[in-house]
This record gives sequence, C-alpha cells and structure tokens, in this order.
Amino acid sequence: MYTIMYKLRFSLYKVTKPSSPMINFYVLFFILFYTLK
Repeated sequence: MYTIMYKLRFSLYKVTKPSSPMINFYVLFFILFYTLK
C-alpha cells in the first residue's frame, strides 16, 4: 500500500515538477487524505 502511494507520489512529482509548489501541495494533501481515509 505505502509503496504504491510512494510510487504514485514520485510519478506525480516528476510530472508536476518543483516549479509549481501549489500543485505539489495539492498532491501532498491528496496523498495525506487518502492515507488517512
């Protein structure tokens, strides 16, 4: 479970790129929400 989420986060991070911190924030929030759910 955690490995899948980590891989998903890594792929999303690579796609969005660190140039847009707002998108990365939303991705992080989504992952946090998904793990808590």
